[in-house]
Amino acid sequence: MKDLNGTKAAIRAGYSKNTARFQASRMLTNDNIYEHFVKHFNKLIKKKEVGVTEILEELKIVGFSNITDYLEFDNDGVKLKNSKKIDREKLKAIESIKTKELENGVNKSLKLYSKIGALSRLLDYLELQQDDDGPNNLTIKITRKRIK
Repeated sequence: MKDLNGTKAAIRAGYSKNTARFQASRMLTNDNIYEHFVKHFNKLIKKKEVGVTEILEELKIVGFSNITDYLEFDNDGVKLKNSKKIDREKLKAIESIKTKELENGVNKSLKLYSKIGALSRLLDYLELQQDDDGPNNLTIKITRKRIK
């Protein structure tokens, strides 16, 4: 139950890369293996208070944040937008806001969480979910067929 990818699980179990996908499919037709998988999958889902979907949404907010959502640029320079003008979800991408008193005024700085880090983690997840045939739209499908 490492990554919910049957092909990768079969490879870890010692099957060759050439036959791993077939072996994973074949093993799920075994009633004992299928029941074991469903039992542990359901435990895993119940156990997690925060699911993959919530984590992916947070990473998406950070990864696709845009500095203009938080700052206004005009002839006078750069200003922080009023937080009431910023979508609540987009506020999650802010790591910190600092204010420093200077002799000639106030210096404010805004730091967003790393876009590169968030996009890299999203890409890692997408690669984990990808089979040899391409992405599977991040859905979990459990198919059970009898092979004769």
